[in-house]
Order: sequence, then structure tokens, then C-alpha cells
Amino acid sequence: MNRTLKIVIYAVLVVATCLFAWKFVHAYRSMKPVQIADEDVPEAVENVTTNAARSTNVAASPPSSTNLTKPALASGTNAAVADTNTPQRGLATAKRLGREGASFVQVIGYGGVMLIVLICLGVMLAHDFSHIVAERFTQFILDDDGEARKDPAYERAEQMWANDEFLDAIQLMRDYLKEHPQKLYVALRIAEIYEKNLNNHLAAALEYEEVLRHRLLPEQWGWTAIHLVNLYFGKLDKPDKAVALLRRIVSEYGETAAAGKARSRLAQMEGEPPEAATEEAAPPEPAPPPPEPAKPASNLPKGFRPRSK
Repeated sequence: MNRTLKIVIYAVLVVATCLFAWKFVHAYRSMKPVQIADEDVPEAVENVTTNAARSTNVAASPPSSTNLTKPALASGTNAAVADTNTPQRGLATAKRLGREGASFVQVIGYGGVMLIVLICLGVMLAHDFSHIVAERFTQFILDDDGEARKDPAYERAEQMWANDEFLDAIQLMRDYLKEHPQKLYVALRIAEIYEKNLNNHLAAALEYEEVLRHRLLPEQWGWTAIHLVNLYFGKLDKPDKAVALLRRIVSEYGETAAAGKARSRLAQMEGEPPEAATEEAAPPEPAPPPPEPAKPASNLPKGFRPRSK
């Protein structure tokens, strides 16, 4: 991924995280606790029941008393008012509950979006962090000019190589590699000595195969594999292994420059029209023009020419 694009994605994710976190906190603080009903609704219901019972008692009494009828009518009037107010209170409570339910949905929505953005941000951070750690580790174990080169044990092996004592140098390097298995440049150095100084290409190929079993940077792995392919084709005469390794480079490390070289090599092996056929198909060159006839020599002195007719 492009570095600029990655920075833009990081900025968008951070801004989105802050925005939805603020909205989540704001919605959560503005959300009120849900109330089932008003506090005065039960009292209104009790008043309705009491007044209804009172009016019933009055209706059962004899109509001889005029004074008893008026309170009954008043009680009946109060019951009607209570019955009218009760649905209004219930409607207000339902509206308030509806507003509080929408606020709760907003809190859940903001929280969910914030969680998704945080997961995306965490995945990108984990990927980049692991890539940086792997790159630093690979540079450390493959650095030819690092501090490991100053190790006395390894310097002793290099001194043996400088004195043309190649087998002793390889043995010292193997001992050093056993103590420091992460120093893969030592294995590459052993393969180089086998190939260039001892002309033991089979041993060099085995060393390169061992190096390719470790986790390397894509470009480092690809070019090491290309070098091994050249050994398979040239010195060891193992085309099957070479073709298999070329296809592995293309399939597993297709974005590297070594993969481009592997593709071109495979295309050449699959068969292209040879240059000879191209030359035969070319049109023949035209014959050179005949030479002009020589003019007769003149007997006139130098500086004179014959008169034109």
C-alpha cells in the first residue's frame, strides 16, 4: 500500500473514532431513565373507583331526599373528569417513552460504529507493527556490516577464509551458526564459499535450500531463490527443481522483482518463436545496382576537357 494512502486511512480512522466516541458519550449522558407511569396516575384511578362507588350508593338510596342527590351528581361529575384525564396522562407517558427509546437506539448505534472503526484501526496497526518488526529482525540477521561481524568467533572464521583455509573456515562458521541460529548471513556465506571457492555446487545448493526454509523479506527470499534456480539449471542439471522453484516464486512472491524475472524465464521455457524463423520470414534484400560504365580516357592536357557537342 502507498505510504500517503496509508497515512490518509489512519487519519480518517482516528477522526472517525474520536467523532463517534464523542457522539456515544453525549448520547449516553443525555439519555434519561425510563419511567413506567406518572406518580399521580394510581391516585387518579383510586379517585375514580371511590367516586364511582359513592355515586352507586346514592343511586340506591330513596329519592325522597333532595340534598343527597346533589352530592351524587357532583361525585359523578368528578368521576367523568378523572376518566378524561387518565388517557391524556397515558399518552404523554407513551410519548416520553418513545423519545427515550430513540435515544437508546442512538447510543447503541454510535457505540457499534465506534467499535467497528476501532477494530479496523487495530487491524491496521497490528499489520504494520508486525511488518516493521519482521523487517527489522530480517535486517538484523542478514546485515553483513552489523555488530555481529565484530564477533571474535566470526572474525576468526573470516581470517581462516582469507588464508585460503576454506574447510576450516566453514567449520568455524557452522559452529558460530549453531550458537546463533538467527544469523542467516552466516549460512549464506557458507553457501558462497562452497560455490565460489570450493566449486562444490551441490553443497552450495543445499545451503541455499536451508536458508529458504526461514522467513525472509520477500525480495531477499526471491533473489536467493533465483540464485538457486541458476545453480539447478547450470551446474546441477536439475530442471524439474528449477521450474518448481520458479513457479513458487511467482505464486508466493508475485509482487517482487524476482517474480518478474521468474515469469520471463518460464515464458522462455514454454516456447517462443526462435530468431532463425524470424530471419527467414524477413524479405530478401534488393540486389545492388550495376556499376556505371567507365568513361574513355581523354588525350587533352591537364586542365582541358573535350568540347560538348
